[in-house]
Amino acid sequence: MVTIYHSPTLYRLTTRIGYGPDYAARYTLIADVIRAPGDVLELCCGDLALHRHLEARGLLKSYIGLEHSGAMLKLARRHGVDVRAFDVRSGDPVPTADTVIMQASLYQFHDIADTLLPRLYAAARRLLVIAEPVRNLSQSRRRSVRWLARALTRTADGRVHVFRYTEGTLLALYDHCKIPVSRLDRTPSRYELVVSSLKAPSATADVEARRRSVTDSHTGVGRSPR
Repeated sequence: MVTIYHSPTLYRLTTRIGYGPDYAARYTLIADVIRAPGDVLELCCGDLALHRHLEARGLLKSYIGLEHSGAMLKLARRHGVDVRAFDVRSGDPVPTADTVIMQASLYQFHDIADTLLPRLYAAARRLLVIAEPVRNLSQSRRRSVRWLARALTRTADGRVHVFRYTEGTLLALYDHCKIPVSRLDRTPSRYELVVSSLKAPSATADVEARRRSVTDSHTGVGRSPR
């Protein structure tokens, strides 16, 4: 079954229509949270709209995208952007980065979110940003709105994801996973909620120290000569 994930052009057009006045604002909110240039990892990066926005703002020292759709991977290769094939459900290690972002995709994995969200937080050296729709337009009374919403959420495997978090259930997930919420932002129409989790500098330093210790134990760096 053909979905919008098989065509970057259709994906971009449908997303623009679906989000309306919130389309540009959702990327601006994330850029405003990041603030300073750094290494960014984006899961389910789609048509690279956020990448283009962050690059234009000068916020990318480096960028890695993770994506499951073959069409989106081909788009990234054409534009020379580092996007790697990745199945979120596989449980494979998530690469680390200063900032880890997942936009409008967590609802697709709500059945494993209590393990996925901690994986993403652990991968973030400085900041985790989850931008998530908190209104369920796929169950609207208007047929045209329902069709558009379901088109936006029909993934490459043909499944329509009608589940949506509310602001309350999304924040309850964070509480359940014991992940701090540093900041909340909402798009103008309040369709999407941007949740930011900023790690304290000391916590980031501890993580880096542990990583260096593990690396040294494998390479022999710092060992006393025998």
